Amino acid sequence: MGKLRRILLFVVLLSFVLQSPFTSKVAASSAEYPLALHFSIKLDAVTNRWSVNVTNVGSKPLFVIFSISPAPTLPAWTAENHTTLSPGSDALMAMRCNDPFQKVPCYLEKNKVYSLVYDAWTPNSMYSFSLAANVSASNRAYVFDTYPLMALKFSTSVYPGTWNVTVANVGTIKGKFQASMGYYGENNPAWFQMGSAMHNLNSGGRYSIMNKAFAPKIGPGWGATVDVVGYYSGRNGTCGWSATLDVEKLVTVK
Repeated sequence: MGKLRRILLFVVLLSFVLQSPFTSKVAASSAEYPLALHFSIKLDAVTNRWSVNVTNVGSKPLFVIFSISPAPTLPAWTAENHTTLSPGSDALMAMRCNDPFQKVPCYLEKNKVYSLVYDAWTPNSMYSFSLAANVSASNRAYVFDTYPLMALKFSTSVYPGTWNVTVANVGTIKGKFQASMGYYGENNPAWFQMGSAMHNLNSGGRYSIMNKAFAPKIGPGWGATVDVVGYYSGRNGTCGWSATLDVEKLVTVK
């Protein structure tokens, strides 16, 4: 639930400087967090090659996809590469610019700005992360960390007709957070969904929703999905970035 909106939620501002706002020293506790990654990307117009070096420093296996396309116009082409990373593993993906969808070569222009879209998720899709940024084909490495900057935790319980959730921003930067709960009706195959308002939370902040009513009711033992999304964005001078972190839990009605 909510996974198809990952890429559509991004609005990229201007290109990153060499050291992006995401660059930081990864905390030792990242090994305890399911989705924590370190990666760098470099575009070289001279050789018409682009490369990504990515390390999974979290606790769960991750599937990751990187893509680049011309910015800011609608992409005439998209170059893409992907891999699966077990905890503690890394991968270096270096390739010539090629569009695997149109099956045609593409060409990088020196110092031209390109849109980077990066997605990662756990095998069960309970954790997913997406990032959008602009990078230039200047043969410089742009370095990014997801954790400890962006991280969230939540607790939740569902009863027949009522729902409780507490959301905490356990990352080091502020963000906007929204929780939702969805389920299939017991006597109706339709999907029902309800959500909370958006909440701005600084690092360490939290909010709770208690005894929120919903209808139609579902009985004990029935299943529901609670989804919390964190939205992050920022500027460094005239440079900007945007990202989302999506965490889901399957809950049994008490």
